[in-house]
Amino acid sequence: MEMFFAGLFGLLIGAATIPLARPTGKIGNLLLPAIGGAVALGYWAVATWLTQLSGFSWLAYDATWIWVLLVAIVAITCILVARILPARRAVDDQDLLDRLSHVGRAEV
Repeated sequence: MEMFFAGLFGLLIGAATIPLARPTGKIGNLLLPAIGGAVALGYWAVATWLTQLSGFSWLAYDATWIWVLLVAIVAITCILVARILPARRAVDDQDLLDRLSHVGRAEV
């Protein structure tokens, strides 16, 4: 049940970061929630295995830190993707347009 909530939190955090992506037309509306959900579920699987080790009892399901880390990791990841991906996509689109409109890369 906790894994369901972790995935749901990841989706919601990813959806909350959509307005940070400028311009918003460079990425899809579902990309950031999908990344948030995937990161949250991956973190949760790793944290679940870490609770079995002797030094990680503070990551128990009823502890606060497992949820704080989940929110922090997912939020940082989604914010970075929302800020970096549209700019990178614009550069790649311009490069592709340049290569398709000329025979090869234009020398400047």
